[in-house]
Amino acid sequence: MQSPLRNMHNPPHPGEFFKEVYLSPFNISSRTVAEKLLVSPSTFNRLVNAESNISPEMALRLSKTLGRCLLSDGLLSGLGWCSLSILTHVI
Repeated sequence: MQSPLRNMHNPPHPGEFFKEVYLSPFNISSRTVAEKLLVSPSTFNRLVNAESNISPEMALRLSKTLGRCLLSDGLLSGLGWCSLSILTHVI
């Protein structure tokens, strides 16, 4: 089954996706998630507010913390083949 994001012409920013799917429905603060990811709250806030792009390192941290592979969700299409290749071998 294909991810619904692959069929979208203008998919949401990964940060918007995390905010809508993980933070808002469960009333989880971005500070709490930042602590779990071992990043500063400002770093994670920039991501969820679509002020910065997702880095390969952040993608890996999110995948480990959420227990799912972000590559299969189609959320990392903007990272480029090199970064995706690195993540594929690490995950």
